[in-house]
Amino acid sequence: GQGIFDIRKGAYNSVSIMHSTIVGGRDFIRADAGRITGSVNIVANTFDGVTLENGNGILYVRSTPESYVVRHNLFLNETGSNNLLTKVGATVPSEILGNFFYNCTSAKFWSGVISEEAATANGGLVISSDPCKDAANRDYTLTDALVMSCAAGAPRWNPTGRTKPSSDFTANSVEELVNGISVGKTNITLAYNGSPYDLTANTDLQGVLTIAAPISLTGQVKGGQKPEIIGSIKLGLGTTSFSARNLKFNGKAKSLGNCFEIAEAIDASKIVIVSCEIYDYNKSLFYGNGVDSKIGVLSFNHNIIYGFGTGQGTLDLRKGVYNAIIVENSTIFNGSRDFIRCDAKVGQSLSIKNNTFNAVSINAANSILYVRSDMGNKYVVMNNVFLNETGTTTILAKAGTQVPVMKNNFFFNCTSDKFWAGTISQETATANGGAVLEADPCSNSAEGIFKVTSAAVKAAKAGDPRWL
Repeated sequence: GQGIFDIRKGAYNSVSIMHSTIVGGRDFIRADAGRITGSVNIVANTFDGVTLENGNGILYVRSTPESYVVRHNLFLNETGSNNLLTKVGATVPSEILGNFFYNCTSAKFWSGVISEEAATANGGLVISSDPCKDAANRDYTLTDALVMSCAAGAPRWNPTGRTKPSSDFTANSVEELVNGISVGKTNITLAYNGSPYDLTANTDLQGVLTIAAPISLTGQVKGGQKPEIIGSIKLGLGTTSFSARNLKFNGKAKSLGNCFEIAEAIDASKIVIVSCEIYDYNKSLFYGNGVDSKIGVLSFNHNIIYGFGTGQGTLDLRKGVYNAIIVENSTIFNGSRDFIRCDAKVGQSLSIKNNTFNAVSINAANSILYVRSDMGNKYVVMNNVFLNETGTTTILAKAGTQVPVMKNNFFFNCTSDKFWAGTISQETATANGGAVLEADPCSNSAEGIFKVTSAAVKAAKAGDPRWL
């Protein structure tokens, strides 16, 4: 007959409706002009089937209070033809944040003053699956991990007991990963469930996940297995830091170009890739092509990288400014054009230490170390092992590239006619320790068995430490 909260006369400074469950009704709240002056707070409620075809809307607030907040609510089952969130002529809330919507399919639901875009702009989401145990029988216990993590709806239904949103979230599918990012999760764990997170199978993503916020992605290792992402990640404006740990990244038999890419002027304190397996991309593991981009630390540590095509450098840094670039404790084998191409400005250091290279940049256009940035002694190549660099045109460092500080690097079967013909001669490469070896320092590097058997390499602790 009327609004559930129907404020037509009198004066109210503040109206707060929080932590409640509301089922049915005409308008949930009606507040006529001038009745509420200070604040309206509608926070952490569960709504199910409110408005009952009424033309006013769930939120029919026509007062203009100083503050009007609609935050962390869960709206369910707004169907029918005339159900409406907020009628034209009502007041738009000053803060709409973290609200979730399921089965709000009324033809008019989003046609008022609060559009779907506005309702979900600040950590809100329209979800495709029922987040509750049995809403039809009034059991609104949450079963959706993301809704629970975001503390949406009345707290009594949240099994976690959470009353405030968490920045942490565990995703079990591409949809959950995308939804977690869209609502502002910054620490996302990808569960290992035996199936890949295939970004190419998602028609909206088409293989590319774009990030525009500080994000940390961590794989849940199970039985020694890591979750696998098939696809690419683009770091866009708003990415102030990014890390990926304990994950596999699959370039789908070189049908995908870059694994990670910067194409904008982002300003990030760090980009860190740790303990990942990255393989079969046609172009780059990391493509830095953002004009005016600024990166504090770009770090690759303890990774296995292989099977890259020759479309670009594996680490291809063309534009922007990097304070420090670190490549350490990793194994890189079979493929790639240049291992590293660096045209970008490097402020503090470029360090390539304790890596194992095998059959990299064979007969490629440039060289393994295609570094043209002017860094002087800030560019260090130390304690690496280079294996099976054969062919006719394979080269360590092409003419015109920078000569690094080299120490304790070892070379085996680097028999290309041009390998030592560039800016790094054999004499330079081995002047400060290290050597050109006559015998394979590994059990069988040609077959990809890199366990170190050489006493000299062991003593120098050279190469990827996992093989020592």
